[in-house]
Amino acid sequence: MPASRLCNPTPILYNNTQQLFTLIPVRIQTGILLSKTSPSNAHQPLIQPGQVAASQWLPGEPRLTRLPDGGVRVVAPAKINLTLWVGPRRSDGFHPVESIVATVSLVDRLTIRPSSGGCELTCTNADLACDENNLVIRAAQALALLAKRKPDLWMHLEKNIPIGAGLGGGSSDAAACLMAVNALWRLGYDNTRLAGVAAQLGSDVPLFLAGPLSLVRGRGEAVEPLGFDWPFWAVLLCPPFPLATEKVYRKFDELLTKVPQVATITDCQLGLHRPESAGVVIFNMLEPAACGVLPQLADWRKAMFAAGAANVQLCGSGSALVCLFGSLTRARQLVCGLSPRLRAWVRVVHGGHH
Repeated sequence: MPASRLCNPTPILYNNTQQLFTLIPVRIQTGILLSKTSPSNAHQPLIQPGQVAASQWLPGEPRLTRLPDGGVRVVAPAKINLTLWVGPRRSDGFHPVESIVATVSLVDRLTIRPSSGGCELTCTNADLACDENNLVIRAAQALALLAKRKPDLWMHLEKNIPIGAGLGGGSSDAAACLMAVNALWRLGYDNTRLAGVAAQLGSDVPLFLAGPLSLVRGRGEAVEPLGFDWPFWAVLLCPPFPLATEKVYRKFDELLTKVPQVATITDCQLGLHRPESAGVVIFNMLEPAACGVLPQLADWRKAMFAAGAANVQLCGSGSALVCLFGSLTRARQLVCGLSPRLRAWVRVVHGGHH
């Protein structure tokens, strides 16, 4: 099956899952810059190396840091779905999922300090609304309600994770806020209690309170840390067009005619494979739907294959694509092989380990 057929928005019968998903290419890599353009403005100059370093989780940097001025800073990592099974829409409007998820070295950073003027959020990305619909503000308000305190907080978000790319940036920022406020107010809530608040905010939020490699079930709120590391390098490519999760799921509902059993495609024994050969077990059931919403994804996929990728896969509901590798050298080779005219944001990242 040629790669272009994966972006054919005609109804898909999921009746031979092994054949379908072993042919969905996938590859991924780790934390350096080898990049083209910003996803928010494809005509801006190339991102400078200093900016790229700041977007990475630095060696030895703790998840949470108490600052000398009394504030707290928390690292909020991006994620990729190594596997993603999706079932039919439930009666409550959610889709059941089962997914092996890895956090990666691309990060946002959230700084929170006490304030006397209510709840305020500022952000380095002007495209991100900092109003009460923002998940960070909603997370602060939810924890304040639980603690029976006023949400008098000044918050600043250093935004590096692309918006609308399927990398979980907004959910990770919300989880970081819960961690930061819990530490700032010395509430002493454990992860179980924080996860209860996180699940009310969004399906992906509880994931970011767990470790670097997790199994996610339900609508995303049931998170089980996996008991092993699976280190990899990956190349992330974000087209200059975000994808709305709601549109992708609607297209998924239109295309889905039969659902494979969960065990058929999630009992993949990931730990038995190296990143280079993981294409036989890694998959994303939302990929055909995302290609139906944004057919141009086929062009960026072809560009990655032309540069030497053996596997390419969608991240979450898209629009980011990922390519897995076992070494930094191989990841760099792929990025260097991409056309300099390619309108896309590209990073090398690592993940799958503590």
